[in-house]
Amino acid sequence: MQPLASHCVVIRMHVILKILAGVTAAILVIVTGLAAFVYFATGEQVRPLAQGFASAALGRKVTIDRLTINKGWITDITASHLVIANPDWAGDKPMAEIERFAVTLDLSSLLDPQLRIPRLELENGTIDIAYGADDRVNWQSAETAGELAAPEERQEMPAIENLAITGIDVTYRNLETAASETVAITGIEGTLEKGKNVRLSADLDWREHDARLQFNGEQFETLINEDRPYNFTLYGDGLVNFAVDGTATKSGNLDILLELNGESLADIGRIIDVPLPTTANFSLKGQLLTAEDRYTLQDFSGTVGRSDLSGTATLELTRDIPKLTGDLYSNRVDFKDLAGLIGNDPDSFATTAETGETAETVDDNTSPNLFSNAAIPTDRLRDAELDLSYNAREIIAPTSRVEELSITAKLADGRLLVRPFMIGIAKGVISGEIAVNAREATPSADIDVALSDISMRDFFTDTDFAQEMGGTLSGALYLIGTGNTPNQIAATAEGGGQLIIRDGKISALIVEAVGLDVVESLGVLLMGDVPLPMPCAGLNFTADHGSIDIEKMMLSTDDSLVVGKGSVDLAQQTLDIQVEGRASDFSLLDISAPINLTGPINDPNIGIGGESPLEMEHIGEDTKVSCQQILGERHNQVAETPD
Repeated sequence: MQPLASHCVVIRMHVILKILAGVTAAILVIVTGLAAFVYFATGEQVRPLAQGFASAALGRKVTIDRLTINKGWITDITASHLVIANPDWAGDKPMAEIERFAVTLDLSSLLDPQLRIPRLELENGTIDIAYGADDRVNWQSAETAGELAAPEERQEMPAIENLAITGIDVTYRNLETAASETVAITGIEGTLEKGKNVRLSADLDWREHDARLQFNGEQFETLINEDRPYNFTLYGDGLVNFAVDGTATKSGNLDILLELNGESLADIGRIIDVPLPTTANFSLKGQLLTAEDRYTLQDFSGTVGRSDLSGTATLELTRDIPKLTGDLYSNRVDFKDLAGLIGNDPDSFATTAETGETAETVDDNTSPNLFSNAAIPTDRLRDAELDLSYNAREIIAPTSRVEELSITAKLADGRLLVRPFMIGIAKGVISGEIAVNAREATPSADIDVALSDISMRDFFTDTDFAQEMGGTLSGALYLIGTGNTPNQIAATAEGGGQLIIRDGKISALIVEAVGLDVVESLGVLLMGDVPLPMPCAGLNFTADHGSIDIEKMMLSTDDSLVVGKGSVDLAQQTLDIQVEGRASDFSLLDISAPINLTGPINDPNIGIGGESPLEMEHIGEDTKVSCQQILGERHNQVAETPD
């Protein structure tokens, strides 16, 4: 699909100048024809003559239903239902159909170098801008039209003292791709008067979003006549708010300072037809440079939520689909600001940066879904390209600080591939790749991740158990699913994985609580928590159609073994897990009953009793539990995972 929205919103001064020249030429033809007869004839006498003159000059049919004239040196002319036909190649739809076209002429200026138009009004109608093969555009008049309408010198451009446009829908069409885009002009007011700076204000409705623009520039003659860059400012309030201050050349190149702010970077993506993640509020500022159809926001900086963001990004419109490339980086990132990368709402998380406490999900009961129900933007994935790199030095996470984040994202032919991605966390590494495939009618996504040497003490640095934890976490997982939303993809997930902690330590309070040894637990509470050696802990799981089966779960200490099994249903977002602690020492108050976790994932029910989760032989004082024995062959695969 041709990125017409991008052409509408991104300032393309060379196109604007071409349209302006074509429209001005058409106005000059009509106005000149009217002015030639207006002083000596009635409106109905002038109407057929003006229609014929304009049709011959523009090389296309021009009709006016009704024409009224209020004569004088300052003459008012009003045309009802003005229709300018399209060239044959652009189809039957008129290029312009205006219900009311009103112009005030200063006839005393007919002999001056510049015709003075005190007021020009267009009310209610449509304007059709069509692109055809071989770079043809429908606003360009026939060859004779340019000769008839073009002034001998460019300073003969009419001086429009007051311009008013209301209720006009402007449609952009690409006949080769059948793509189209419509912008509704609620109102435009301004002046193009000689000797005065250009002032235009506009209210627009685009893609069901209102926008207000304010343009201020140098004298119009500077834009038309002089070869030096044209100075202007442009302000916009709408889906994305922006401020522009800089220069434009006649060739269309821009050199401007651009400020952007809005509710989410995804809104910028909607404007430029490129898929960008949902984020918190953003504010960015940088230098925008253009060369033909390349727009580079150079050395920009700003914030996204509570995170900083800087870099350089380039939007290319040289082909049928837009391509966004760039190198981005952050010094400090709030964890919740990354939630949009997995389709979640950034505002649904609170972190230690905000509360000073351990992060929690906000309003869990009102937002039961762990994964977003927002539709995956398949059209934008199929009709855009990306090549972005992002590096963050520090991420403030819920329980620990992530030392580093590095990702490279490429989108081509409907497939988004994040490879590699690397997260440095708790002195270890999480690495792998993530892919979203929108080539088929129903998109799919898969994740392939390895965890290496993550320090448990550093991971739980902001918890009460940090000093009692130890060991390193390693593992691997692979999941793939299909669906139109992240929630549907999770509900169809298949795959499996394993997590293992080696040579660790764990809080005695946690172990005794799980084992339900009341005497030991009371002793820990009275004497203080102490770390227990934990030679091994881990779990195996498989996923089938969104159901995660925890085949084996175990945690061993010198005097206890905690075992478990169960399942997690991602479709229903429920769990059913049994955990039991087995002590090798003796206690009269050792209940030795499994703990059951059932119900919603975000608010499980906790019960005691039932069958043991795993059939285990009695563990004596000298028994040494082997990870490989309990977890099986996958242990070796994880152990061999490269750093």
